[in-house]
Amino acid sequence: MAENFGIVTFSDQGPVKTWSRLAAIASHNNREKPEPHCDPRAPGPVRLWGGADLITEVKTRLRDHQIDPAGLRKNAAIAFEAIMTASPKFFTYGAGVEAQKRTGAWIAAACSFARDFWGGNRIVSMVLHVDETTPHIHVVLLPLVEKTYRRWPDRGKTWTLEAKSISGPGMYQAVHDAYAKAMSPLGLVRGVSGSRAKYRPYAVELAELDAEKARAVAAADAAATAQALASEQAAKDAERNKVFLKEQARLLEEVNATRRALLDAQAEVGRERAKIRNKALRLEALKRQIEADAAAVQENRRAAAKDRHEARMRLFDVKQSIAELAKASDFAEALGAALLSVPHSELPSGARFLLRKLQDLNLASVLVRVSAADREALPLQTRRQLDRITGQRR
Repeated sequence: MAENFGIVTFSDQGPVKTWSRLAAIASHNNREKPEPHCDPRAPGPVRLWGGADLITEVKTRLRDHQIDPAGLRKNAAIAFEAIMTASPKFFTYGAGVEAQKRTGAWIAAACSFARDFWGGNRIVSMVLHVDETTPHIHVVLLPLVEKTYRRWPDRGKTWTLEAKSISGPGMYQAVHDAYAKAMSPLGLVRGVSGSRAKYRPYAVELAELDAEKARAVAAADAAATAQALASEQAAKDAERNKVFLKEQARLLEEVNATRRALLDAQAEVGRERAKIRNKALRLEALKRQIEADAAAVQENRRAAAKDRHEARMRLFDVKQSIAELAKASDFAEALGAALLSVPHSELPSGARFLLRKLQDLNLASVLVRVSAADREALPLQTRRQLDRITGQRR
């Protein structure tokens, strides 16, 4: 087999910056409208990754990464469209069965390359087309990047769209190198780096094919023999096409089975992600409860400290009051004893008045009451003073 190339390229219209452009890509990839250069007898598009509603898929993927689709800045690069294929002869060389097996191996290798190189979280859609001149896969991917902003380091790592992660300096060369390495087991090689070769749209190939067809028709009109040979060759081609279509149907069934397995795995990942999210929410709620409990404990500590301070102040006041009362009681007792040593009739009226007041003071000291808790908190000397004041006079 002659040397064949692994080809991966990006849309010559640049990154997708509008939802209308994304809708046009979805319409083309889903074959919502007839394409003049497509074979209507060939199988329709095969979705290897993602659903038919491309816009909904993109918005859902953005929300999964905490990016609001409605909040994207104007002219932001929403997505990129890449096309993976190979030289046309790679898909047709050899017998029909051999070519079909080779095509199936290329589909599996191309899908694996896309997931490994760009990441499954960035790929939104992969659609296989076999109804054009050369089989190829359209890949729609998002330029998702997880980063920490210098201006908002407290936000931690966040997801954003960054076009240079796909189309920055050296990125296209890296894609070509990685794709060629992934396709090398199939016998595909990389094209010459920096050759400036461009992806040729299928409309251009269609125009060339139409020109060749016109020349063939003119040649057929000029030579009846050539026309007969062409008819015979067409019959042979039709027979080969039957074998091709049968094998293609089998291959597409295998591709669909692989796709279903991928979707099941994707659904399982979604369920696991939901479990992790719910666990994170529960942990966050527990964290808030612990913080609230800690705040309550701190508040209780402050209240207890306040109560202890007030108790110490009250104890201090009680001690001072008892000490002053003890001094006054001792003074009153000594003065009363002195006054009582003089016959009552010999006392002047002022002394008799003072004696009555001293008796009132003694009576008042009997009525002094201190709570049991406060009494136990008093020093021993103060308790003895209190007992002497209140107990001995009863």
